[in-house]
Amino acid sequence: MTIRPAKFGDITRMAELMTEMHQKSIYADRCGLDIKLSKALFFNCIQKHGHLHEGGARVVVAEKAGQVEGFLIGMLERVYHVGDKLMATDLFFCTSEAADPRDASRLIDDFLKWAKGNPAVVEVLMGVTNAIGDYSRAEKLYSRKGLSRCGVMYEGRVEHVQSI
Repeated sequence: MTIRPAKFGDITRMAELMTEMHQKSIYADRCGLDIKLSKALFFNCIQKHGHLHEGGARVVVAEKAGQVEGFLIGMLERVYHVGDKLMATDLFFCTSEAADPRDASRLIDDFLKWAKGNPAVVEVLMGVTNAIGDYSRAEKLYSRKGLSRCGVMYEGRVEHVQSI
């Protein structure tokens, strides 16, 4: 069980994990998953790994017995897209059933260390939703890491009616 920066060679496994998460998610029946786009996004984020300015990224994986079993992609964006300082936010955060139970905590620790080590970052935002089951475990983990709730999200499904 190792937490390390992602390599381009990890992209295929990251896409497999994304597929597993999608199949478990509320989106499995709502929309497909564009694997080619996912891989391109992962590639782009790994290219920007370590950059400390707007658009910078942190991409780390949890590896167990030589197999990637989780990953976290953090991004740097301007505070609400218009501020003159940065916020660090998670783009994707997932672990497989085979991951070491401590890996989620270690991935977050790495992300927070990266975010807090950048003097341009004034806040960290990590999201939890109902996309994959009950989010209370993630919420408790984030709270243990010193993060606090700062709002809620509301969902409205769009149902399209076919005309004759």
